[in-house]
Amino acid sequence: DRDRVAGAYEESVRKQKPYEIIFRIQAKNGATRYIKESCETYYNGDNEPVQSIGTVQDITQTKIAEDALTQANTQYRHLIEQSNDAIYLLYENKFESINPRFTQIFGYSLAECNEPDFHFMKLVADESKPIIKERMRKFSTGEPVDPVYEFSALSKKGQIIKCEASVSRFKYKEGV
Repeated sequence: DRDRVAGAYEESVRKQKPYEIIFRIQAKNGATRYIKESCETYYNGDNEPVQSIGTVQDITQTKIAEDALTQANTQYRHLIEQSNDAIYLLYENKFESINPRFTQIFGYSLAECNEPDFHFMKLVADESKPIIKERMRKFSTGEPVDPVYEFSALSKKGQIIKCEASVSRFKYKEGV
């Protein structure tokens, strides 16, 4: 990363703006460390650089944690996308995400699910609306609700789909 760091410094001096860069170094013991450097250069009356002041911080542990989180998120996303089950994340009556199987089964894209006139109940067949409304009432009052249940869904084309649903509630953003 030596050339990249030198280039960042040179560009900073040329533009007379501070810079921040993350780069790798090799420690004496041979281990790779991740460094975050922030630097600002000061200039004299002729706009010549006279002094640079900066901080150097070892962020190796943070970088390792970020990489592990990125890997876990990639694996999670792959599992969701490859699932044979329709999976969605609903938050405040808005679909945050759906997987490809959801679109295959129900016929709706994520954009369609988030149109202003779309509501989750559009996916529920008339015969199952009382079941779903009662579950929603119980959720809103904090009453216990069986996480696994059966109902009849409705595809975009109007086809009835017999479903077994498994609902998980968890803390997300500022709610559940």
